[in-house]
Amino acid sequence: MVTIGRSVRRMSLVLLLLWLTACTSLPIATQTPGTEQEPTTVPMAPEDPLAGTEWTLVSLGAPGAETPVVLGSEVTLQFDAQGHAGGSAGCNSYGGSYQVQDGMLSFGEVVSTMMACAEEGIMQQEQQYLSALGTTGEYEIVADQLVISYNDGQEALTFTMGLPAPTETPTTAAGTPVAENPLAGTEWALVSFGASGTETSLVAGSEITLSFDAQGRAGGSASCNSYGSDYEVQDGSLSFGPAASTKMACAGEGIMQQEQQYLAALEAAGEYELTADRLVITYGDDQETLTFAKGLPMPTGTPTASATAVSSEPPTATAVVATDSPVEPQPAYLDNRSTPENLMQSLVNAINRKEYLRAYSYWRDPAAFLGTFEDFEAGYADTASVELATGEVTADAGAGQWYYSIPVVLTAQMTDGTIQVYSGCYDLHLSNPAIQATPPFVPLGIRSAVVEPVAADADPTEFLARACRAK
Repeated sequence: MVTIGRSVRRMSLVLLLLWLTACTSLPIATQTPGTEQEPTTVPMAPEDPLAGTEWTLVSLGAPGAETPVVLGSEVTLQFDAQGHAGGSAGCNSYGGSYQVQDGMLSFGEVVSTMMACAEEGIMQQEQQYLSALGTTGEYEIVADQLVISYNDGQEALTFTMGLPAPTETPTTAAGTPVAENPLAGTEWALVSFGASGTETSLVAGSEITLSFDAQGRAGGSASCNSYGSDYEVQDGSLSFGPAASTKMACAGEGIMQQEQQYLAALEAAGEYELTADRLVITYGDDQETLTFAKGLPMPTGTPTASATAVSSEPPTATAVVATDSPVEPQPAYLDNRSTPENLMQSLVNAINRKEYLRAYSYWRDPAAFLGTFEDFEAGYADTASVELATGEVTADAGAGQWYYSIPVVLTAQMTDGTIQVYSGCYDLHLSNPAIQATPPFVPLGIRSAVVEPVAADADPTEFLARACRAK
């Protein structure tokens, strides 16, 4: 294993691997940049005992030394029959995919809202819980308890069946009373959306769902990705907070466009109308509508859970190869640090555009990790272009700090025509933008990276699956 640092900054190919990141605890499914991949599906157990169940966390930690949940807090976990799970992590809503097989339970990409709660111990408990979901193993249901082992079986999450009973006057996450909330506890399947009279039906075979709980949280499937957010009902109006969603890409025609339109519609929600079997939500300035039918779609055949979308094909380029030839167009400028994948794509884009100062700037402390900019730039003298493939991003959070790890395969074409391939894991860090109060603002940046050379004809999926686990 090679740790990227000063000792390797003069190696052109290794050096170019120095700028990607990620790997910790909550998987975030990704795709090979620049392409749409059809997510593979993994059959769940024909009899999934967790489908349709709801649980409340009682304790977490090592058996015999368990830590009970913080007094007054509620951590919940709900499973549906379409391979989606979610609930409340104590402060924030969360959701993702899950898979049950041979007595083992694993969670795919888990995303959450990003509120901060001031009650003592709440955020630390939430971080521990969400981290635990990223390392789950065996599970057992005994009577009214669900016990999920994590951290290589050394610790366990213990749940009791059912959700907490609402208080006499339940409130939303924002503290708004919802004593009379007709949406609480209901589940819906989208039928159509768009302008009244010219509504658009869903893409054939796709499903979009929306569930509301009594604590002011909503979520479901947006057809490709799971999503979740806070919601508030008041005087016939319905509003949603910023939605967090997983990051898979589905190749079915129209699926991703439909999902984007749906999530944008939720953010623009206004009035709603509820009948016995219909929910109509008005959204946007043009007063378009989302029309739902009551209940969730019935699962067809054996339920499936979305698996991480990692193509079995060789990785595709993140950016167009940039050479000195006038017939080769320069890649379009890309500078986006909103997600780990975006940052990595921007890094490779800078390298392929030969904008090495920009590439150097994506590192949190480039001088300490890479050496001088002059050495960094010289390291690319023999590099014609770089291609990037990414695997599952994992994330962790605590005390207002967000940490990400991302496995990568980097394919470099050298100026002499040879190809060199490296696999590795990059770690990224971002201080919560909401708590950064002193200039300059510090965006998402690369903290460190570990890479190793691999055979040029090797299957990249194997390396993407294990790169960050080997750290």
